[in-house]
This record gives sequence, C-alpha cells and structure tokens, in this order.
Amino acid sequence: LFIDNRAAFGGAISISNNTASMTEVNIENVSFVNNVAEASDGNPGNFNELGGAIFQFGPLGGGNRMVVRNATFSGNKSIQSGGAVFTEGEISGGTEAIFSHCTFAFNESERGAGLHNIRFTAVLLDRCLFGKNEGRVDQDIRGFVVSRGYNLVEVIGPNTQLVEDSTDLLSVESGVASL
Repeated sequence: LFIDNRAAFGGAISISNNTASMTEVNIENVSFVNNVAEASDGNPGNFNELGGAIFQFGPLGGGNRMVVRNATFSGNKSIQSGGAVFTEGEISGGTEAIFSHCTFAFNESERGAGLHNIRFTAVLLDRCLFGKNEGRVDQDIRGFVVSRGYNLVEVIGPNTQLVEDSTDLLSVESGVASL
C-alpha cells in the first residue's frame, strides 16, 4: 500500500533509466491512495507536478518497461498532469507501460486525471476500469493508448486516442461509488 506520499515527480514512485539497457519494473497487488505530485518549492505551475502516484520517464537512449497488475489508483492528485500515472518516453527510448486488471477512480489533475501518456510510450490496457476521475481536460485518459480488451472508460476526452477493442465499454457509467 502506497498512501499519502508526496514528491514533485511521482508522489509514490518515480521510474527513469539513463542507461542503454532496458529496465523492467513490476508492480503487483498494490493500492495507491492519496499520493500527491506537488512542487517542492511551493510554486505551483513549474511543471514539477507530474504523476500523483507514478511518474515514468524513458529518456533518450534509456528505456524502461513498467508492468502493473491488480492495482488500484484512488484519490491521487497532481497539479499538472497524470493524477494517478504520468508517462513519457523519447522516440528511441523504448518505454512501455502495461496495465492489467487495474482500477483508476477518484484521481485528480489538470490533464489526464487517471492516466496521461505524453509521448513515445507504448501504453497497453487489459481489463482496466477508469471512472470518476476529475480533470479540467481529459478526465480518465489523455494521450495515445492501446486496448488489449475488456476495458471500461467512463469519459473519453478530446485528447484521448484509444485504439479500442470490440470488447471495451466506452463512455458508459462506471458504477464506481465513493466510500
């Protein structure tokens, strides 16, 4: 359980690889609750508030693969982007984010309150639920993601490019209730 953590990049976890080899991070059977990405200098808006629970970055020449299974992201917050998860890669980095059997609910951010893939990361979703995330733009997902099937996404925003599967439920009430 990752609860009530705070950092400028990734309130609970920050993943980056500056080496030429691929780094793999496996995250299983865990909950991320009330983690916050916020500016350490008290100056909101300086673009250090990315990924309320997880920040993933694959810089030029260094890639990483993050595999998340059976995880819940709830109540996480970032000021800028990725209320729960923010991911960014470089064109030659080989960055991947794979989510299987995950729930993203009640996360908050300006953009991509559930998940924000800014660029060059292969994001794959398998049996994930996105609902009740709150963002000014793109509540559930922002950026390019690919479905492996059986996902439910409550709100498809204007900046979401979802390569969907015929088994997905899109733009339907999630049924997620607050405690």
